[in-house]
Amino acid sequence: MESKSRKSAKFKGLTESSNRIELRKDIGLLNGVAIIVGSIIGSGIFLTPTGVLRYCNGSVIFSLLVWAAGGLISMLGAVCYAELGTTVPETGGDYAYCKLAFGQAVAFLQLWILKFTSDLGALRRSKIVNACRVKWAVRIQDAFACAKLVALASSLRLDWWRQSQPLLPESAADFTEELPSIGGTAMALYNSLFAYAGWYEHENFLNFVTEEIKDPRKNLPRAIYISLPVVTAVYLLTNLAYFVVLTPQQIAETEAVAVSFADKQFGAVSIIMPVAVAMSCFGALNGMLFTSGRLFFAGARDRQLLELLAFVDAKEGAPLPAMLLTCLLSLLMLCMDSVWTLVDYMSFAQWLSVGASVLAMLRLRHSQPDLSRPIRLHWTLPAAFLVCCAYLLAVPLYTEPRGTGWCLLATLIGLPVYWLNTCRQFQGLHHWMLGFTTIVQKLLLVVRPRNTAADDSE
Repeated sequence: MESKSRKSAKFKGLTESSNRIELRKDIGLLNGVAIIVGSIIGSGIFLTPTGVLRYCNGSVIFSLLVWAAGGLISMLGAVCYAELGTTVPETGGDYAYCKLAFGQAVAFLQLWILKFTSDLGALRRSKIVNACRVKWAVRIQDAFACAKLVALASSLRLDWWRQSQPLLPESAADFTEELPSIGGTAMALYNSLFAYAGWYEHENFLNFVTEEIKDPRKNLPRAIYISLPVVTAVYLLTNLAYFVVLTPQQIAETEAVAVSFADKQFGAVSIIMPVAVAMSCFGALNGMLFTSGRLFFAGARDRQLLELLAFVDAKEGAPLPAMLLTCLLSLLMLCMDSVWTLVDYMSFAQWLSVGASVLAMLRLRHSQPDLSRPIRLHWTLPAAFLVCCAYLLAVPLYTEPRGTGWCLLATLIGLPVYWLNTCRQFQGLHHWMLGFTTIVQKLLLVVRPRNTAADDSE
């Protein structure tokens, strides 16, 4: 026992006090800004400018306004999640928030919709890395983070203004006087917010930072208020670079604006851009999957899902069954006919989930006012964010009922699934699943952690 304690004390960044291992608060304001910026900037900026411009009817000015609005909405959401993460610092994120505020049924729907509508493409190798060893995931994240910076730097060269002079008149002639509809604006915001989604997909990163940041009550909101404007400025400048080199028609017609940009800007060496974008996608994806599977794990631990999903690898301690299921569902997402359908489908589900979590924050303020809240926002900030969520849900549901309607239907199917899961009359199914769990447990060499609900009941 003593040898284990001595071994634990050797880890860097940990302190031991009162028989408890705690994280040292070594992260300052600038470190927090760097972490958040690195988590947000990913593959979206290389892809979604096409979708934004299409839904804006080719209006360059309006598309830039949409990108700025996306940054503002993301900043509101990020500060709301900062309060949520410090108030309810539990594994499971949105699932934990809704379980505490609304109960098991709504929490199950969060679990259902999030993991059945997310995790886009190219996941298998990243899953293998994350399942094997956390250190590998961190090292790969650091390596691939450089790729997206190289790709963006190539778009924002210092001589872009000089090169823009002969191209600006051509682009100006393509500006449209027709403004997009209310529905078109909402769909354009979907594409813009997809590029900002790192603040949400990496919200567990913000929670982890809270444990190690110096004076999180002040520095975490400050880091968000600094990092989101920085990301917004980078995205606006990147879009301006695209418009300098390509006409609005060329951007709207391409399926990969960054590749078209590189073909025209770099000529024979344009292969650098798709390679850098691919590496950026992998790096951003690896960062998201650093905590992926924990939502399934938290639900299974509360007996909302199959108990097998709460098991962890016997050697490394990673929630391997939950991560493998996430990988399988992610591969099914690749069956969609186009990436734009997938973006629209995922965005509706994402904003439904985010809105429910922020609504849970307001409910917790009323139902549990004595909870410790290191960060407490003025009520107008979550209220403004909920208005944005309502717009992003109601308008696309009315103007694009086909895609968003299917997503809403998939969410509501979770209600009968929850009833079947909680019904105790299906003993035969229970015994069959117990045998299946035993087989998979032997194949994957996974065990049930000591702090699961099953252990508590024992």
